[in-house]
Amino acid sequence: MGEYILPELEPYEVQEVVEAYKEIFLPTVKITNAFIRRNDEFNKKIITFEAVQQCLERGSTCTIQRTIICDEFFKSCLNVNTVDSTAWVFSAMSKSEILKAVMYTSNSVDEKGKKTNYFLEIWSEEKIIITFDLNNLDLHGPVYTDDTFGSFNWSHEEDKIVYVAEKKKPKTAPFYDQKPKKEVFDNENEPLVGLKHLYEDDWGEQLSPKTNPVIVVCDTSKKVIEILAGIPENISPGQIIWDPSDEGVVGTGYTNKHRRLGLVFCINRPSCIFHLSLKGKYTVLSDPTMSVCSPQFSPDGKYLVWLQCPVGGPHFSASALIKCNWNTKEVTTVVNIVNDVVLTKNGKEFFGIYCTRLRTRCWTSDSKYVLLSSFQKQRINSYAINIDNGNITDISSADENESTIFLDVSSDNFAVYCISSLTHPHRLASVFIPSITENPSNEYKWNYLTTSVPFNDSIISQFVVVDTKTKKKRCYAMYYGPKKEQTQSVPVILFPHGGPHANTPSVFSPLLCFFTHLGFGVLIVNYQGSVGYGNDYVHSLPGNVGKLDVDDCYSALQNSLENFPWLDPNNVHLYGGSHGGFLVTYLSSKFPNDFKSVVARNPVTNFPALLYTSDIPDWCVVEAGSDYQGITNVMCNAELWKKMCEISPIYMVNKVLAPTLLLLGTKDKRVPSSQGLSYYNALKELEIPTRIFIYDDNHSLSNVAVEMDSQINAVLWFKRRICSIYTCDSATPSALFVLKDTLSYQQRFPTTVVYIVEFKTGRRSGNSIRINDAG
Repeated sequence: MGEYILPELEPYEVQEVVEAYKEIFLPTVKITNAFIRRNDEFNKKIITFEAVQQCLERGSTCTIQRTIICDEFFKSCLNVNTVDSTAWVFSAMSKSEILKAVMYTSNSVDEKGKKTNYFLEIWSEEKIIITFDLNNLDLHGPVYTDDTFGSFNWSHEEDKIVYVAEKKKPKTAPFYDQKPKKEVFDNENEPLVGLKHLYEDDWGEQLSPKTNPVIVVCDTSKKVIEILAGIPENISPGQIIWDPSDEGVVGTGYTNKHRRLGLVFCINRPSCIFHLSLKGKYTVLSDPTMSVCSPQFSPDGKYLVWLQCPVGGPHFSASALIKCNWNTKEVTTVVNIVNDVVLTKNGKEFFGIYCTRLRTRCWTSDSKYVLLSSFQKQRINSYAINIDNGNITDISSADENESTIFLDVSSDNFAVYCISSLTHPHRLASVFIPSITENPSNEYKWNYLTTSVPFNDSIISQFVVVDTKTKKKRCYAMYYGPKKEQTQSVPVILFPHGGPHANTPSVFSPLLCFFTHLGFGVLIVNYQGSVGYGNDYVHSLPGNVGKLDVDDCYSALQNSLENFPWLDPNNVHLYGGSHGGFLVTYLSSKFPNDFKSVVARNPVTNFPALLYTSDIPDWCVVEAGSDYQGITNVMCNAELWKKMCEISPIYMVNKVLAPTLLLLGTKDKRVPSSQGLSYYNALKELEIPTRIFIYDDNHSLSNVAVEMDSQINAVLWFKRRICSIYTCDSATPSALFVLKDTLSYQQRFPTTVVYIVEFKTGRRSGNSIRINDAG
C-alpha cells in the first residue's frame, strides 16, 4: 500500500498566517443592535448601538456599547461614550426613556465549580435605584438569553419587566448518601431520592441544557419577582411581550409533548402564538397547525403581527407575515409565502420573507408599516411592509454587492441599519422611512453614522451558474478574491454553505476576508435549496440531496474557471461545515481528480447514523425525500434507509484522493463528532493524508480560541497541500506531482507501480511522497 506525506511549513510561514489572522479578526466589529431616540429640547438624535469584537487575550468576544449624538438630520455625529458591556446580557429602555433595565452576569466559583450569577438592575438618570440578586432569590434557574426564547421587556406602565428563565428544578439525592445533612427541608421541598441522574431531553444544539422555560415578571414598584402560572405542561414559552393593557403577555409557545427537537436554525417546529393573562388564563391566537414566531404589537396596540410557515419540511424556508386585530382577534395574512418572485412597490424583485425574528421596535410610529430584513438572492435586503394592503417597499443599498440589515426605528420614523459587503466592514446608517414609503422611487439618501475601510482590493463578482452541457440555469454563485493578469495564478477555495437551507450573502465575513488576504480566491455557491430565491427553490432540494447541490457546486466551479482565467484549475480546494461539510466530502469522492485538499467542519458523513444521534433526526429523513413521522417509522422503511446510505459520503470514501482535515466539536448536538471520527478512521485505513482537531465546543466552533485555532489550521492545511503540488527538485519530473492525484491506491486495484519523490529544496528536505500507479 502507498501513502504520501504533506510537507510541513517553515515556522516563519506559519507565523505569517497567524499575523494575517490577527490583522483581519482583531479589529473587526460586528454591529448587532441599535436604539435610536430623540432629544426634542436640543433637536438631537441619540443612537446607542452594540458591536461584538474578538478579544484573544480574554479568550472570548467583547461587546462594546457606543453612544453617538447626531443633529436632527444626521448632518454631523459626535461620539460621546464607549463602554464595555460584555457582562450585560440584556438592556431595555422604558417607553418614556426615563428608566433603563439591565440584566448582567458575574461568575463565581462554588463547590461544583464555575457558577453564573444573574443580577437585574433598574436605572434612572444614569444611577441605579433597584438591584435584584436573582440567584439569592432562588425562584428559578438560569435566565434565557438566546434569540429563540430570550425576552426582556418593560410594561407600558413602566412598573414591570418580563423575562424567561429555566424552571427551578427540585433537589435530588442518591439512594445512599453518607454526607451529613446541612439543610432542613419541609415536606414539599424534600429531595427526590434516586432521581439525581434522571435524563431529561433539552432543546438541542446551543440551547443545552435548557428544558423547561418559565415566564418571570419583576414588579419594580412592589420589588417583587414571581413566576406566571397558566402555561400548559407541553408548551415551552419564549419571545414574551406585554399586551397593550399590561393585563397579560403574548409569546411563542413551542410544543414539547414527545421530544424536544433542536430549535436553533429551525423555524419549522410545532408552535403557537398565545396570550396569558396575569391571572393565568391561557389562549392560543394562531393556527395550531402552523409554525410561528416573533410576535410584535403595533404602537397603537391595535394589531399584533408574527411570522408563520408550515410545520415540518425544510428547517428554514419562506415565511408569511400574519396580522391579528387585537380587538376582534381576527387573523389575516399581510404577505403570503412567495414561491417564485413578485415585485415591490418600487419595482424591485422580491422572493419572500426569510428571517427568523422581527426586531423589538419594528413598527413605524403611525402603526402602518412593519420593517424587517430578509435574505434576497446574494445579499440581505430590508423592507417596509404596509399592513393594510400588503405593499412592500424595498429599502436597501443601491450597491448590489451590499447587504442592508434593519436594526431599529425611532418615534419620528428615522430607521437605523447596518450596511456591509464581503469587501467592506459594518457601517451604521440611517434613512427617513416616509421619504421612501410615501414616494417609492429608487432615489433616497443614506446618512452614514460610522465609517469603515475596506480590508483589501479583492473583487466581488456575482453570476448565474449554467449547466456546462445544457447551458440551462442551475443556481447562483459569487467569486470573491484577487484578480490577477497572470492566468492560472490564483488558488481556489470552493465554499458551499451549510443548512442546506441557508444562504451565504455578501456581508462582511472575517473568515472569507482571511482567505482572500492570503491570496486565495473564494467561490461561494448558493446551490438549489438555498433561501432567498423563492420557496420553490428551497423545496427543490429535499429528495435530491447529493445530486442537485453537488452538481450545482461542481458546475459553479467549472463556470468560474471559464469566466475567471486567473484561477488555477490545478489548485482547487474545498472548505465547508455541517451540510457544507457533507458537500465537500461528497465532492472529493465524486470528483477525486479535481480537488487537491479538503477541510470539513463537523461534516455530515453518515445519514443513517446521524438519525440516531442528532438533535434534528427529521433533517435526515426530509433531505432524503420523505416526511418525518418518528424514528421508528424510518426503521421500517427499507427504501428510505437505502437512500440515506447511498447519499452518505462515508459509503464512497474509497474513492477519495484529496488530503482531508477534519474540525470537530465535542459538544456538537447537531452533527455529533462521531460523524467526523468515523470518516477520519476510514481515511486512515485507506492511507489518505488526514488530520483531525477536536475542540471542546458546539456545532459552530465559534469560541474565540477555537475559531482562531481551527481557521488557522485550515489555511495551513491548504498551504501544505499547495507545497506538495509545486515544491520539487528541478530534476524531478513535475508530471509526477499531477500523476499522484489521478492514480488510485493498491487496495483498490491489484496492479500498482510505486514512484518515490523526495523534496530537495533549500527549505524542505527529507519528506517523501509515495505515489501509486494503477498502470
